[in-house]
Amino acid sequence: MNMSKSLIGLMASAALLPLMAAEAGGTGGEGATTSETSTKSIIGDKYKGMYRGASDWIGSTIEEKCLRVPEGAKEGSTARDLHLPDLFRLARANKLNEEKIAKMESQQGERNAPGRIRMTIGNMLRAAAKRRHGLYDVDGASVLTPDAEFMLGAPDKPTEDLDGNKIVDPEVEKKKAEAKADREAKAAQAKADKEAKAAQAKADKEAKAAQVKADKEAKAAAEDAEKAQPETA
Repeated sequence: MNMSKSLIGLMASAALLPLMAAEAGGTGGEGATTSETSTKSIIGDKYKGMYRGASDWIGSTIEEKCLRVPEGAKEGSTARDLHLPDLFRLARANKLNEEKIAKMESQQGERNAPGRIRMTIGNMLRAAAKRRHGLYDVDGASVLTPDAEFMLGAPDKPTEDLDGNKIVDPEVEKKKAEAKADREAKAAQAKADKEAKAAQAKADKEAKAAQVKADKEAKAAAEDAEKAQPETA
C-alpha cells in the first residue's frame, strides 16, 4: 500500500516538471533570458503582470525594443528572449542612473538576473516616463510617447525634460521667489526690531547710570558747599 502511494507521488511529480519548467522560462516574459545565458526567472505567472505591467506601455516597449529571437531557434519560432545589451542601451539612452546600470551589467551572469534586471530597469523607465511625458528610443534620438492609460496619475505637465533635467515653471519659481523674499524681509525686520530693542535697553541703562552719577555728584557738591560756609556765632 505504501509503495503504491509512493509510486503515485513520483508519477505526479514527473508530470508537473514540464509545467514548472514552462512557468520558469516563458517566452518574452520576465523569465526571458539573454542570448549569452540560460538563466531563468523565478517569478511565477501569477506575479508577472505586476512586474511587466501586462498592458503597461513600458512593458510593451521593452518587449518591442529588447526582445530577440534566440540564437539557434527553429525557423518560424515565435519564442523571443530578453537581450540585456538592448535593455542597457535603452536605459542609457534615457540618462538613467549610470552607477546602477553598471552594477546591473556586472550582475547579468548571475542566477535569475535577467528577470530581476528587467523589473528594476522597467521601474526606473516607468518613473522617468511619467516625469518626462516620454522617453528616448534605444538610439537616443527618436522619441517614444506613452499612451493615455499609462499617463494616468502622472503630473499634468512634465517636471523633467527628456534628458532628465528639471523643468523650471516660471509661475512656480515666481511664487517661490516671492515666498523667499517675504521670509527674508520678515527675518530682517525681526533682526532690526531685536537690535533696536537691545540698543534702546543699552541707552536706557546708560542714561540711568549717568543720572545716578549726576545725582551722586550733585549731592557731593552740595555737601562740599555746605561745609565751606563759615560758622555763625
